[in-house]
Amino acid sequence: MRSSPARCARATSSSPAGTSDADRPRACADRDPACGVRCVIAASFARIFLRNAVNTGLWIVECPEAAADIRTGDVVHVDGRRGRASQRAHGQPLSFQSFSREVNDIIAAGGLMEYVRRTLGKKG
Repeated sequence: MRSSPARCARATSSSPAGTSDADRPRACADRDPACGVRCVIAASFARIFLRNAVNTGLWIVECPEAAADIRTGDVVHVDGRRGRASQRAHGQPLSFQSFSREVNDIIAAGGLMEYVRRTLGKKG
């Protein structure tokens, strides 16, 4: 998987990440380059938000250190498959728990529906 420039959002403790509303992660993962966020970094996420984010193809980084250190305008490189992030301004490496290969494949495909289409297309 190649890395490409994308918008990354940092969620704070007041962020409504506990919602079961699938539209929140879907809005973040909007493919429109003018508003699309491809990654959200936070200290923690509610399980339902995490599930909805994966299903819509949104990279989720659960890393308290990154959430505390990243500021508006910081350039952050995130490698979701390896569980690593780094801030270019500060140069400090940050680690987080990466997802399984299957979950990474779903996110990289753009979400669960696209992953299923591609998987079934290979078998058919």
